[in-house]
Amino acid sequence: MIHDEIYLQINSLVTHFEKLATEYRQAKLVLYSHPSICLEGFARMLQNESKERWHTSEKVAKFLKENSRKITLDSTPKPKNDFGNVKEIFNYLIQLEEQTVSAISTMISKAIELKCYNSENFLKDLLMYSIHEYQEIKKTQHIINMTSEDNIGMMIQDQKLYEEYDPKYYHEKYMNCDD
Repeated sequence: MIHDEIYLQINSLVTHFEKLATEYRQAKLVLYSHPSICLEGFARMLQNESKERWHTSEKVAKFLKENSRKITLDSTPKPKNDFGNVKEIFNYLIQLEEQTVSAISTMISKAIELKCYNSENFLKDLLMYSIHEYQEIKKTQHIINMTSEDNIGMMIQDQKLYEEYDPKYYHEKYMNCDD
């Protein structure tokens, strides 16, 4: 059984992950509307991330249902759509992912305090997933932040972006630096 106090926090995750999915979808639409055709790869990546967040929202809802708890959705605010450039999009998404990891970590502490082990285990799994997703977006953000605005289009076409990440490779190729 889920303790009442932790139930409310876990229930808020359903809406939170739906908000994340909406934000990723909006960011994808912003990239698709960008004049550079080269941004389609990132737009597809954000579409996949959006689907992952919807799926996670459903997992949280399923956990609550399996524990005989009612699922209450809060209203989801309108997603942000006034980004100045590609770097701003990824910086914003990183902030959202950091908030997610922080919120889940706080919930785990509360579950431990309340000796709600079922919730603790579920939240730990959710935290591991969220950290992994955060790292993937952070890796992409890092590549983008290393790249000048003029070279982002060329970089996106580079197939190595989707292979193992090598910061030195991207730094040398797109920054024209030796250090």
